[in-house]
Amino acid sequence: MYRMQAEADALNADGIVGVRLSWRTVGEGEHLEFIAVGTAVRYTAKPGSFKRANGQAFTSHLSGQDMATLLRSGFVPVAFVMGNCVFHVAVQGFVQTLRQVGRNAEMPQWTQGSYESRELAMSRMQSEAQRDGGTGIVGVHFAISNYAWGHHTVEFYAAGTAVRPGSAASTIEPSFVLPMSG
Repeated sequence: MYRMQAEADALNADGIVGVRLSWRTVGEGEHLEFIAVGTAVRYTAKPGSFKRANGQAFTSHLSGQDMATLLRSGFVPVAFVMGNCVFHVAVQGFVQTLRQVGRNAEMPQWTQGSYESRELAMSRMQSEAQRDGGTGIVGVHFAISNYAWGHHTVEFYAAGTAVRPGSAASTIEPSFVLPMSG
């Protein structure tokens, strides 16, 4: 993320749109490759008007269409924000397992683990937004899984774009640079 941000700032971009994240294990699973890709954009009518307060380009996972809707609504993007929590869920006791054999019964430790991991991840995402000067978060996506960490863990991941109200002068109607006809 920092390298992507540095490249956009070196281009004097106002922001990065369409940020996509992906990660995968490399080799025997001992290394993790993390990839962040986006498109640097510049507002030519008034360069720099959409940059963050610290002078850096904004980052957003929103598509071009979603970005246009955001700008028309009077808000501007601040930063791509995320929160993550990997939560250990206590193992159910042997006696409790025997009581539930052949019955459809709730497993409260999993429910509580899911709730707590969600709350921690969402609060971490909100803290990132507040740190960067955002007053809200739009386009939130989340995933919950337990595949990567073992059978007694739950992972909750949330991501979105932090936004803040824009000035009346910052509300724009985007125009096409490439013709849409043949």
